Amino acid sequence: MGKKIALFTTIGKLSDESKVHVHASFSSWSKFGFDVIVFGEDFHEEICKEYGFILDTEYERSEFNIPLVRGLFQKALTYTDYDVLCYLNSDIIFASSPRKYIDEIEFDSFMAVGQRLDVWNYPNVTRKELHNPGGIDYFFFTPNFRDWSDMPDFSIARGRFDHWLMGASLEINKPVIDLSQVFVPIHPEPKNRITAEWWTLYAENNYKLAYQILRNTWYYAKAKKHGQTNMTPFFMTEDGLLNRITIPKNEYGRQYEFDIRL
Repeated sequence: MGKKIALFTTIGKLSDESKVHVHASFSSWSKFGFDVIVFGEDFHEEICKEYGFILDTEYERSEFNIPLVRGLFQKALTYTDYDVLCYLNSDIIFASSPRKYIDEIEFDSFMAVGQRLDVWNYPNVTRKELHNPGGIDYFFFTPNFRDWSDMPDFSIARGRFDHWLMGASLEINKPVIDLSQVFVPIHPEPKNRITAEWWTLYAENNYKLAYQILRNTWYYAKAKKHGQTNMTPFFMTEDGLLNRITIPKNEYGRQYEFDIRL
């Protein structure tokens, strides 16, 4: 019998476009038989019932009522029936199931991550592009992998928290596995992407969003933790795990070194 896995995500108010993307992702997770915890609001009850997902409205938020990433991880860990948990963004669509590869990982404590495939004009896709190793939209991890209480107050969807999560995971010398060769989920690109440049947002008088992005950036820069999918000690192939031979330095010039090798 394979590992018992739960996915967890968060959603806010959905536009017409994001409804299409979220329904596509939720449908794919349900299709592959995953238990799912949605950290949301009372008005998300209908969509969660539609897919048989758990709705949880009690989690740590910022003063702007935005979920804090740390709070999502810590609350997910209170669901103790699972061997593996996975945070993922709500618009990540599974074209195939990663379950087979997660089950093949024999380490007692690990994290598994990977790249995504960006697509434009979903579902009538007109362009596809593999996202660079720095954009990480899913994190499978065992409950005993790490204590997340030291995570700064990163607001969800405001940037840089994924790089911190990778840096914090790579520096503890535990197994981190890149699934990009065997599992690449789909990420629909929005038609109108909001800039991540806080200074541009300030100039446009979008002060609240600018401040939220700036604060995430400040927390990240202060911590100096950075990682990408191509810095993991292992990567998964159809034939099993392999050691990564060449590991690039991170954004701060740090070279991760690992005692754990196959």
